[in-house]
Order: sequence, then structure tokens, then C-alpha cells
Amino acid sequence: MNAQSIGLVDYDAGRRANEALSVRQEKLPADALRLLAEEVIARLASRYTELPEPDLQPPADSAIDALADDLLAPDQELALNSVLALKSSGVPGDVLYLGYIAGAARRLGDRWVRDEIPFTDVTIGAGRLYIIMRALRRAFVDNAGDVKQGARALFAAAPGENHTLGVVMAADMLRERGWHIDLETSMDHDELIEAAAAGRYPIIGLSASSEKMIVPLTRLIASLRITSPSSLILISGELTTIEPDLAVMVDADSTAGDAPTAIRELDRLLAEAKAGSTAVAG
Repeated sequence: MNAQSIGLVDYDAGRRANEALSVRQEKLPADALRLLAEEVIARLASRYTELPEPDLQPPADSAIDALADDLLAPDQELALNSVLALKSSGVPGDVLYLGYIAGAARRLGDRWVRDEIPFTDVTIGAGRLYIIMRALRRAFVDNAGDVKQGARALFAAAPGENHTLGVVMAADMLRERGWHIDLETSMDHDELIEAAAAGRYPIIGLSASSEKMIVPLTRLIASLRITSPSSLILISGELTTIEPDLAVMVDADSTAGDAPTAIRELDRLLAEAKAGSTAVAG
């Protein structure tokens, strides 16, 4: 099957997700990698629920088991190709996301709890699920309505971040330029993910100031990529100058170390979001 003929694969997002996983393996400690794998599995598994429309046909248990097996296969692209084949056969995006992918994540978690697979397999499966979500984000969301209200974004301090003056000033500066900015400086991890999903923001700007924020920031963005896959993410703050590989490691769409760069990058991301919205709608 020619994946490109389906018109759904975001090859750049998939490549960046792959690079993010590689850099994390090199730079993050084992307990952080475990936390990230658990986050991806838990976030996806929690989406496994009744389909929103009663006429949608949920996948059979055997089909979910088959996809879970594919996630652990020696061929690292087998699961991606299986999902592409399902989409090509006419399976709706909601069924792919809420049924097959979320169901396969739950299967992996259940197998680990029952000691049927080691956690190393869970880590492999979680990484491949993350890549699938990034590469096939166009299949899971219709972001055509996200940018209709123009320049709109969520600005937030990363959970646990104490230095919030910069993000507050940035929000004020963008508002003066005509942006609608929702600002959150004290939300925890789960609250911020819920706020981002509810707002369906085309852009999310996150601020982080020190190395201790790398793991919380990486965990947050991993969750946002699952729950808000259409959002583009900008990272600002001192951490962008401390860690040269930050954008790759956390899988951000852009970083900015100063206000002029942030403004320029936000304008660019907004144009990208509008272009993506037009492509999906068309």
C-alpha cells in the first residue's frame, strides 16, 4: 500500500516524533523514560470508550489484539501500516482513535499488569503509538474550526514552573498585537491538558526556565500530542538556551529565546495552522 496516496500521513511530524524518541533515549534517565511511556499508554487507554455516534461499528476484540501484537513486532512500521490499511478501507477517524489505537494501548497496559509482557515491550509499544498519533494526526482530528477566530492561543507556564513573569509579559505583548491569549500560570499537568483540549487552540505556548523542567515539559507535550493533536506548540523561556536539543527532545514545533523571536514564530505557526486547516477542510 502506498501511504502517501491516502493523503493523511504527516511525514515531518512522524520524523520529528522519531527523533524525539531517539534524543530522549540518549539524554533522559530510565525513570523518566518509564514515566513517559506510562503517560502515553495511560492517556491513550483512557480514550477507549463508547464511540460518540451509535451507528459507528467498534472494532472486534481480535482486531484490537492484532494491532497490539503489531506494535511489538520486529517490523517497527507494521502497526503504522496496519492503521493506514484500516483508514484506507474506510474506517472512520473516531473508530481508529477511540477504538483501535486506544484499545491497543489498553491491551498493552493490561498485558503488562498481568506480567504477560515486560515493561521494555510497553516502552516500545508506547513509542510506536506516539509516532502513529503524530504521523496520522490528520486522520484523528478535523481542525478546520480551530483558526476561524483568528490569532488565538493558550499561553501557560509548564507545571511546576515558578518563573511566570515572562509568559505573562508575552501574553500582554501579543494581546496588544491583536491576539486572543488565554493565560494559565498555575495549572497542574492534568488541568492544563484538559484546558488545552477544551479550548481547541491552534497554538499552545509553554514557558520553562530551568533544566529541572525538561521531564515535566516532555511529559506534558507527549500528552498534548495525544489529546490536542491539531495544536502547534511553541516553547519559550530560559530553558530554550540551556538545552540546545530541547525542541527535538520535547517534540515542539518551535522554540523562542526572546520576545522578537517568539512573535515571529507565533505568526509563522498561525500561518501554518491556517494552511493546515484549509488542507483538512478541502
